[in-house]
Amino acid sequence: MAANDNNEKPSLGERARALIEPALEREERRTWQLGHLNEVFNSLARALPHVLENNFNQFESMVQVKKPTQRDEFIIFNLTMATDNTYSPILRQQLPIAPDFIEFAASDICELPGYIALHTAMRDADIAIKFTGLVAEESRGGMAGPPTFTVDLTKTYAQGSMENGSLYPNLPEKPVVFNRKKSGDFKM
Repeated sequence: MAANDNNEKPSLGERARALIEPALEREERRTWQLGHLNEVFNSLARALPHVLENNFNQFESMVQVKKPTQRDEFIIFNLTMATDNTYSPILRQQLPIAPDFIEFAASDICELPGYIALHTAMRDADIAIKFTGLVAEESRGGMAGPPTFTVDLTKTYAQGSMENGSLYPNLPEKPVVFNRKKSGDFKM
């Protein structure tokens, strides 16, 4: 029911649109959204390497206590079953981002400091990472579902880059650590 001159209250839909539409039309919308997304990536960059390391260390310890003849079967069991008590080298998680109102380009995302920090952490650990439903082409209207990320310990960072190249930032060269005890190439 539309609002009219009889002092009728606007419908719920009219009130919702009247409240939301001005915010969606603000010039700062994109900057604000990218800022919030950057915070998500910063949090992941800080936490994800530790989570992956801890999860793997627990699994590795469980494998080590098995008899050598049982280790491979135990590993395969964990790779096959999807329960709370099994380990998987592939972690899929939903990002806390609502896809309905985002319109990010891959180039916007790849320039975010938090995204670069996350990719630097994954490169340093040599783990592939993939994002889906995050760029405008994938997220329009939320049809692809919520944005997610996948980290895959069975693939190298370079392999991930080959599969999801548009969302891999151009990172600076990995610093070379000088080892006084071992001869080898050292770049200045």
